[in-house]
Amino acid sequence: MPKGLIKSSFYFPLEIYLDHREPEELMRTFQSFGNSIITKKHLYTGDIVMDDYLVIERKTLQDFFNSLNDGRLFSQIKRLQKLPKPALLVVEDEAQGLQQRHFRKAAFQSLLFSIQWKFRIPVFFTRNILETVSLSLYCYRSFAGKKLTSNGNISHRKKSPTPWEIQLDMLARIPGIGKKRALDLLKTYGSIKGIMQNANLESNRLGPKTKKKLQEVLGS
Repeated sequence: MPKGLIKSSFYFPLEIYLDHREPEELMRTFQSFGNSIITKKHLYTGDIVMDDYLVIERKTLQDFFNSLNDGRLFSQIKRLQKLPKPALLVVEDEAQGLQQRHFRKAAFQSLLFSIQWKFRIPVFFTRNILETVSLSLYCYRSFAGKKLTSNGNISHRKKSPTPWEIQLDMLARIPGIGKKRALDLLKTYGSIKGIMQNANLESNRLGPKTKKKLQEVLGS
């Protein structure tokens, strides 16, 4: 997927933001599912943000207990709770260390109950990054009404197009223009009207038939 792909009527890639401290393996695993734009940045809340719709706090098992001991865990949970969008906590337990740790079972169950009942934040345990990514996509589809196609790419429910996207779609359908040129023209002149006002410029290379079709689109 090319960098900077414009979200338009032609493509609806899943936009994913990862906290800058997350491992490269997490980015590569998301990329392996295709049709996504992934950006690393500093995230104040959560470690994974999917389409600005679902926020995920991801922790290794060691980090989970470290953040519990130093008080970070409940601060992070409270920030997730205040978000106006679905959020969840994922704990990766690669070596199944949870079973090997010496802690009171009742205390741990009380902790999970508090997170999930009091703060309304679902908690999931996965074995590795691949399971975390698969779970993230599953939850995103469930919350946002999206689903994966059979070839592994992400298929999105169409959103209401913006006026710019409508113009892009209309331009691309005109014989002699196509998708790439429509995008170039709109980037240069901002609108179909702007293109028509500069239709006679030699650099545009718009033939008489193309100009006529544009006039028909504008109703002029």
